[in-house]
Amino acid sequence: MSFAKAYFISLVVYIALNLAFTLIFFMLMGATDIFIGAFSNLSFVGFALFGSIIFTPTLNVFMLTIFVAMGTAMPAEGGNYVLAITILFVGYLITQIVSSFIAGRLSESRGSAFGA
Repeated sequence: MSFAKAYFISLVVYIALNLAFTLIFFMLMGATDIFIGAFSNLSFVGFALFGSIIFTPTLNVFMLTIFVAMGTAMPAEGGNYVLAITILFVGYLITQIVSSFIAGRLSESRGSAFGA
């Protein structure tokens, strides 16, 4: 029971944080209407809910460094392009850390936190 409780609560937190950071990204880009309209596409729903599974943490850090380093050279197409990308990739890292921390805190033993 401890593993199931920790797993499902951390999964809900993971999905909620991914959705929140994706929404913040689209709000900073000025494309909230695209975000809401794209929920008819099933692949976008999967990306909005499980976006950071696509990008591994090392790829998040790598892409974050590139976008911040190139930030001055990029034109401001959507307003806060570099800030939006930075918040999206930092959010992907925070989502994984927070959900794993919650899974560890909610489990009754160390083995149930890892699913053993």
